Amino acid sequence: MALDMWYRSIDTAFIYNNEKEVWQAIANSSVSREDLFVTTKIRIDSFGDATQSAVETSLHNLWLDYLDLVLLHRPTNIDEHHRTLDILLQLQSQQKIRHMWVSNFTTSQLEDAIEYTNGAIYTNQVEYHVFLDQQKMRDVWTKHNVILTAYSPLAHGHIFHPTYQETFQSLGQKYKATIAQIAIARLLSQQHVCCIPKGSSREHLEQNFAAQDIVLSPEDIAILNDLPKSYRYCNPPFAPQRDT
Repeated sequence: MALDMWYRSIDTAFIYNNEKEVWQAIANSSVSREDLFVTTKIRIDSFGDATQSAVETSLHNLWLDYLDLVLLHRPTNIDEHHRTLDILLQLQSQQKIRHMWVSNFTTSQLEDAIEYTNGAIYTNQVEYHVFLDQQKMRDVWTKHNVILTAYSPLAHGHIFHPTYQETFQSLGQKYKATIAQIAIARLLSQQHVCCIPKGSSREHLEQNFAAQDIVLSPEDIAILNDLPKSYRYCNPPFAPQRDT
């Protein structure tokens, strides 16, 4: 459904256990490979010496000759990052991957990866939504001109909490938009931020896609920026010490 609606970026991961299903969807579509941007992720236990095998497994699962983007799914330690990035640089030179980025890195880990790869890191994929401040991370990507990719942009559904209904519904009426569209539009209004919301139905996929056409005024963005900014919903025990 997403490919039929002009979605072209596909975000998956080995640990999601759906790479083969993603391949089936690509194979059954009329979209050419060159028009797609396929992302997968290297899990922690495949860092270092196991990285090349992990990438080869994902290529096999997805039936692709190359991956547009490979992410380090979560950080571990600097030495492991460097060993893994070295292998990804080799795979990039072999044209098996186009880009390598990171995910869930802190600001210091991101800056180290950027320096180590001589600027080859183009984004950090992190939790980012209306209830979570990522200003320190935004300062880093502004400094290095990289992209911040926002996952969980709907705050795991907490944007629909009754406490915030009046704010979102008022803006929704003004822009003839849903609550989810308002939350996504806020993120897309910020330079160098892209957004990867999930969609469980055709209706939600269509609404999420249409959110990119909503232009919020500075005054309305300020209203959303005044909401609480201390809620993190993806924070497992093995996550690194966060910047905020």
